Amino acid sequence: MNTIWKFRAPIQDSLAIEMPREAQLLCVQTQRNTPCIWALVDSDAPIETRHFAWRGTGHPCGGLKAIGHVGSIQLLGGELVFHLFEVSE
Repeated sequence: MNTIWKFRAPIQDSLAIEMPREAQLLCVQTQRNTPCIWALVDSDAPIETRHFAWRGTGHPCGGLKAIGHVGSIQLLGGELVFHLFEVSE
C-alpha cells in the first residue's frame, strides 16, 4: 500500500536510513526543529538502507559521492543552511 512516511534525518556528515525499497523522496524540512525526510513508500516493500550526507553552505564537499540533492533547510532563523544529498555507500 502506498503511503507517506516521515524519517528523522539528524544533521551529521553521513547517515543511513532504513526505508522501504524504491521509496520516492518528497522533501526535507524541519518539524519542531528536527530535520526530517518525507517519502512516498510502498509499505509492503522490503526494507533497504539508503545513505545520506548533510553539508553546510560554505563547507567542503570533497569526496561526496552524491546521487542527488534531496533538499535544503534553514535553522536558527536562516543563520545556518544545510543541504541534504543522497549518496552512494
